[in-house]
Amino acid sequence: MKRKRLSRKRKGLIAALAVTSFLLLNHVASLVAAPLIFNRIFAGEKYDVSLTPGLVDYQSVAASYPRQTFTFPSSDVSLQGYFYDNPSSKRLVVVSAGIDDPADGYLSQEIYFYDQGYDVISYDGYGKGASGGSSLKGLPQAKRDLASLLTYLESSAWVNEPVFLFGHSQGAYASTAILGEGFASVKALVAVSGFDSSEETVMAFARRKVSFLADLSWPYVTTYERYLFGEDSPLKASDQLNNSAIPALIAQGDADHTIPLESLSLYRHKDSCTDPNAQFRLFSGEQGGHSSILYSLGALAYQKEVATQYAELEKANPRGVNEETRRAFCDTIDDIRYSEVNPELMNGARDLFNRF
Repeated sequence: MKRKRLSRKRKGLIAALAVTSFLLLNHVASLVAAPLIFNRIFAGEKYDVSLTPGLVDYQSVAASYPRQTFTFPSSDVSLQGYFYDNPSSKRLVVVSAGIDDPADGYLSQEIYFYDQGYDVISYDGYGKGASGGSSLKGLPQAKRDLASLLTYLESSAWVNEPVFLFGHSQGAYASTAILGEGFASVKALVAVSGFDSSEETVMAFARRKVSFLADLSWPYVTTYERYLFGEDSPLKASDQLNNSAIPALIAQGDADHTIPLESLSLYRHKDSCTDPNAQFRLFSGEQGGHSSILYSLGALAYQKEVATQYAELEKANPRGVNEETRRAFCDTIDDIRYSEVNPELMNGARDLFNRF
């Protein structure tokens, strides 16, 4: 009996050591994995306009839409801004880009606002385009970048102009997350395909990148984001909107697979929104996607034609399409037609801004 009891004790001790070892190993692995997951999600990508189908090259429109460049500080780097000075305007639209996009990824939207009589500012966020930063860093960085720009504008030539915000995806989050920061010049905003919570969204992105490893490491991923961004990490766009009375248009596609309507979107808080001046618009069909919401039906049809043509090019080059061939293909694309804006969305933004 004594040996039996001793054997049970040994078994219990071995089991306890095994559990402890597993937990310790998981702890160490998760500590290592959290920054690696972040680095994988937010590695960033530099665009080559000549190799990107449908991306308008600024040089092709520069004569009609001249702009000035400027720099401003954000976090530990210098960011690149672009100012389109409309001589007839005393109102300014700030365009904030999506997570992977430089400012010029939204040239069609910027040109639209210029043609409607507005000054326009766009900017390359942290780690994008001509701005500093070795990576995108994280989702809350967009809020910090926009706040830094608005702070810069308060001491610049645009100090007396009313400011309107237009953001897509991460830029939409930034445009709502800065509410309550005391920027009195901001009069209205449009948030397109925006997410509500950085912490929720980064976990969803992590699951797409590293599958079940994200769930094993989720407390560490959240802790790491809070280490990087402090109180900006748990900030929710819906809370900021609810605590304001700013006129806002929140637009979302019902078939958005990047920021799903029912799980991550700011739009899903429509029924609980307490901002009396917020309006919500849902797009469906061809314009129901994360990015397709930005484009006209004609542009989307043309994008499909281009995709079909490129698929044929890939079939003809089974070893891969080389850079020279891809560039030649991109040169045949009508970039203006490819990126023609969604008139319902953009006219809604214009009508909102024109109230001021």
